[in-house]
Amino acid sequence: MVLNWLRVDVAAEVRLIVGSQPIDFTCHGDGEPALLLESIVSMPEGQSGPFQVEIEVSRLRCPFFDSGRTSPDQRWLGVCVHWIELEPIEA
Repeated sequence: MVLNWLRVDVAAEVRLIVGSQPIDFTCHGDGEPALLLESIVSMPEGQSGPFQVEIEVSRLRCPFFDSGRTSPDQRWLGVCVHWIELEPIEA
């Protein structure tokens, strides 16, 4: 779940990467302010150890500039991850 406080097309600006491989995902919700990114992935054959999940953004955003200078927040931000939930899929 990511938070979309700036109300942008998150799906067009992020890549979901699992185990160093980009994966397809679907988006659920209207993105105001939360958007659920969902994917079904399998651990690559022979891989063990931690399950690594990355969210890569294509651009940083500044609330000050994106709000027409009405926001006092001048930080350059990526995406706000609200939580990540992993669960096994029954075979």
